[in-house]
Amino acid sequence: MAPIRLVNPWALLLLPAIVALWVVWRRRFRSPLALAAAVLLVMAFARPQVAAKVLRLERVYLLDVSGSTFLDLAAALGGIRRSISSMRADDRAALILFASAPQLALPMTAVASVPARLEVPASLPEPGATGIAAALRLAASQFTGRPAARQLVLLTDGRQTRGRGQLEAAMAASAGARVFA
Repeated sequence: MAPIRLVNPWALLLLPAIVALWVVWRRRFRSPLALAAAVLLVMAFARPQVAAKVLRLERVYLLDVSGSTFLDLAAALGGIRRSISSMRADDRAALILFASAPQLALPMTAVASVPARLEVPASLPEPGATGIAAALRLAASQFTGRPAARQLVLLTDGRQTRGRGQLEAAMAASAGARVFA
C-alpha cells in the first residue's frame, strides 16, 4: 500500500474542537451527519495525498537532418541540451540524428554525464532522403531493460521518403514508449 502524506497536517488539530462543539451543540445538530460533514471538511483542508513511486525516465531524441528541414543544427542541438538539462540527474537520454539512415549521436547516457554542449558530428547521414521508420527502430533499441518511463521525441518535418514511420511509432507505443512528434 502506498504511503499517505498530508499537505496541511496542522488541520487535524481542528478535529478535537469540532467533536467538542458537536457534543455541546448536539441538541441543535441531532444528526451525526453534521459531525461527519465537519470531519470530512477538516480532512479536505489537510489535503491527503498518496505518494506514487516515480520511475526513472529514459528519453530518446530523434532529430531529422534531411535536406527538407532547412535546420540550424547547432541551435537545434542547443534546444535538445536545454531539454535534457530539465530532466533529473538519474534519468537517461539519447540522441539520434537521421536522414536517409539513422546515426547514434549520443548513446543512452545518464543526464548527469551528458556533455554541457552537444557537438555537431563530423559526418552526418546522407540528406537526400528521410527514413523515420529506421530512426524509430534504432531509438526503440536504445531503451534499457530496467523499469522506466520511456519516451521518444521525434523532431521532424514529417516528410518521410523511406519506410513506414507511423507503423514503427505504433509499435513503439504498443511496447510501452510514449511517442511525441
